[in-house]
Amino acid sequence: IDLWSLGVLAFTLMTCETLVPSNRDNDCASGAAMHSLHSWGTQPEVLTELSRKIADDFAFDLVWKLLQKEPEKRPRVASLLKEHPFFNPRIFHPQSMDAMLFEDVLERRSSIFENLLFYGRYKLIYGPPEHRSQTSVVFRAHDLDQQADYGVTFDKADKNEDGNLDLKELKRIASSIGLDPALLLKGSDAISKEEFVGICKRQLGDGPREVVIKLMQKKNQWERECTARKENSLNEKYVVTAQPVIPPEDDIPNAKGRGDGGLNVIVEKFLKDIKLGNYVIVMPAADRNLHEIFHQEQPEIDAVRVMLRQVFEAVKHLHEQKLMHGDIKMANIVRFRIDNGLRLMDLDTSFVEIVPIWGDEESFAGAKFSSAILPPEMIERIETKEKLEEFNKYWEGENDDLKEKVEPKPYKKQGTVKARYVVKSFRTEEGKPATPVFEGLPYEDEELVRASESIDLWSLGVLAFTLMTCETLVPSNRDNDCASGAAMHSLHSWGTQPEVLTELSRKIADDFAFDLVWKLLQKEPEKRPRVASL
Repeated sequence: IDLWSLGVLAFTLMTCETLVPSNRDNDCASGAAMHSLHSWGTQPEVLTELSRKIADDFAFDLVWKLLQKEPEKRPRVASLLKEHPFFNPRIFHPQSMDAMLFEDVLERRSSIFENLLFYGRYKLIYGPPEHRSQTSVVFRAHDLDQQADYGVTFDKADKNEDGNLDLKELKRIASSIGLDPALLLKGSDAISKEEFVGICKRQLGDGPREVVIKLMQKKNQWERECTARKENSLNEKYVVTAQPVIPPEDDIPNAKGRGDGGLNVIVEKFLKDIKLGNYVIVMPAADRNLHEIFHQEQPEIDAVRVMLRQVFEAVKHLHEQKLMHGDIKMANIVRFRIDNGLRLMDLDTSFVEIVPIWGDEESFAGAKFSSAILPPEMIERIETKEKLEEFNKYWEGENDDLKEKVEPKPYKKQGTVKARYVVKSFRTEEGKPATPVFEGLPYEDEELVRASESIDLWSLGVLAFTLMTCETLVPSNRDNDCASGAAMHSLHSWGTQPEVLTELSRKIADDFAFDLVWKLLQKEPEKRPRVASL
């Protein structure tokens, strides 16, 4: 039994997908999921599908050995650790010296870490990246330029020099210290200097502040995020702010080349398969993202209501500025200690201006996406060989990661491919991060979907559904992309199956919660109500 569970775990770690659709507690999400397990081994196409999803031969062999239907055929853990090539690559690849090289690197780690990343300011925290995607990596670091002196902070805030800070005085410095004033006062009217310094040290430490450093591969995405922050009055209550730190253009490539701040050690250990970008954004480090809160704190309905209100208010703030976020998902929502409030982050390619449909300018959704949170109007069905060839030709010349991201997903019925589904995405012109390449656009109506509030509204509905049911709306992978053509078919055909409404009402017991989700998950964009009215 444990061996099978290890196989399921290995499969998920290697493919970023669950073996069968499941909820937050790793229970099967449906009878169909349980049927897949019960009938395991009777469908030859399952082996083909597994081998397609796990490219590494040794990794595939390990998973397949563990996921044998007959319990007695699953090998013992001891034999796998001792003999299997997945765990013993040097035995089967003598030329591979990665482990030996890494041990040598670790011996020099302490001296390497004395070199700070850039400006002699940021010291990377050794460990896996805070976040990674196909186009960016986020590291946690200490900002040595922001080592707090809480006594000095107190003295500056104590305008009347009475040795105490009241609520009004604390609110003025809340953003600089990163703590909720209510936490400091604990029900009293004021706080002394000694108490203030003690609480700040306990809660925040007395060393340098933690930040996150986002290295981006694509200059146009970096420019868009910088422009979005510069040209709009974004409130730090709703959106994660960025530090005004933009190093000279050569600094990041040079730092990467030297391995400053222990960057080479981190890359060697955790990031061998990803290219680091040359464009940087520095932001304050959050306490947790919503994905971590959802899985580790498991909030009940009242807590979910509070969190959703905060997210909705943040989205309302963007829409009031005529901006669409375009990628509202748990990983892009973070919590800060300052007020325990949730804020939106990731303002690059998905983050675009909403322009009137009758205006001279054009603004489109889909340059960057997570397909499992997209509304039906963003999903395109391809039925002919000619259209499939058009689509593949349009994306020729792009890197492998992007091609994999946009690759058409086959939808099968009774073993026969009936259609393929794609997102209405597009390439952008060089140096113009918001301008699509229209030539050769492969979609049926040769049109893209305009950026609008309704796209964010659907994503809010998907988020609310998951928080309330502990399930995804459609089967998805770790990056919130649809796990299969069947998942994309569910989105494309949304609203044509009456049983979906019944199933939703069964999964969401609270009537008000169900009504909210259903209003947001309307097939017709114009029927989704505005955030402010909700």
